[in-house]
Amino acid sequence: MKIENFRSLKEIHEYFAVNNRCGLKKTATQPVYEITPPSSGIVFIGEAPGLNEDKQGKPFVGAAGKLLDELLSIVNYSRKDVYVTNVVKYRPPNNRDPLPEEKDACRAWVNAELIFIKPRVIIPLGKHALERFLPDLKISFAHGQAYEHSTGIPIFAMYHPAVALYNPTLKSTLEKDFQILKDFLDGKVEIQKTKPNEDTILSKEKQSLVDDLLNL
Repeated sequence: MKIENFRSLKEIHEYFAVNNRCGLKKTATQPVYEITPPSSGIVFIGEAPGLNEDKQGKPFVGAAGKLLDELLSIVNYSRKDVYVTNVVKYRPPNNRDPLPEEKDACRAWVNAELIFIKPRVIIPLGKHALERFLPDLKISFAHGQAYEHSTGIPIFAMYHPAVALYNPTLKSTLEKDFQILKDFLDGKVEIQKTKPNEDTILSKEKQSLVDDLLNL
């Protein structure tokens, strides 16, 4: 199966919902994903679905999602303008952190989304998503900054909105970071240089993914 054979994100998700090896699907209600490409070209990548997402099959529909909706107004966008996904597609039991093997099992799935969408910018939310692209950076240092990536797609690091639910003092940090994001989208913020880590480069995996999506 080649990537060009897919006509929509819905087809990609339906394919990977069957052809994936993530152990979380044994305990989750259903996979969680969106099916509409973003008109803005902006892609947010979180950690994993929670309870509400597991029930509804849609990402960021709980309290963290409501805060994300609020923060998006700072950059003059709404949820319908952006795309939101996660590094794993199924809810971990009791909302625990996803395990390395679970993230690896969903890796080709996330790659397929990104290749299909061709994002203008990728915004990892929190440490698990940031590690997916820039494993040598800590979210406490990287948040609110844009970084170059070997794909040519900028990576703009953000705290996960959920942190503000547990630590309300971080809400102002998130608001400031979204204002910086607005400036970045307006071309007013420079991209930070990083040394690429060959093990995490999306483009390195692209050819094998295009050739054969069964190569999970």
